Amino acid sequence: MSAVDRVIVAGIEHRVDELLEPYESARRVRPIAPSRVREPVPQPVENDRFWWHGQEYVEHARKSCCVGHSAH
Repeated sequence: MSAVDRVIVAGIEHRVDELLEPYESARRVRPIAPSRVREPVPQPVENDRFWWHGQEYVEHARKSCCVGHSAH
């Protein structure tokens, strides 16, 4: 652990506790929420009758339209 008490930036003296205060108050006001990742929603069997729900179509569409994937 360091023993820093003050910091000088552009000729202006700042105390470490002054610099950290906005972060500390933000933590007190809004705690970090736990992750809310949920399981995927299962597709209804009725969707199988629609061609645009077919796995091949979905994979092709994903590769042709999404960032980072090329159409060829």
